Amino acid sequence: MSGEQINRLKDRSGELMTDSYLVKMLAVEHPWVTEVYKRTSSYVHFSDTHIWSTLYELEGTENRRVKTKIGAVDKEGLSGLYMEMMVAFQSATKILINYVEGWVYTKAVVGQRK
Repeated sequence: MSGEQINRLKDRSGELMTDSYLVKMLAVEHPWVTEVYKRTSSYVHFSDTHIWSTLYELEGTENRRVKTKIGAVDKEGLSGLYMEMMVAFQSATKILINYVEGWVYTKAVVGQRK
């Protein structure tokens, strides 16, 4: 709540809450998180994902030419990828809500015992 970066905080077992650690812990109950994290991280850090998402057409392997476009309109065929991202984001949000509800419940029960 003080604004400190989460990756500098430690959990109750003393582990730094880095992205990779949080993904590992969350993947115990939700294995799909590992792959989604890998795929979406490549959008955050400049990578081949950025390059491949702009390519429209490969013009053959001999001359190694490609057609690319960078602009306000995405190339066709990305709607499935966008849908997949929305479903993953929705699922991750539901997981977060479940954890928050559990935390609120635990705090309420512990508060009643005092």
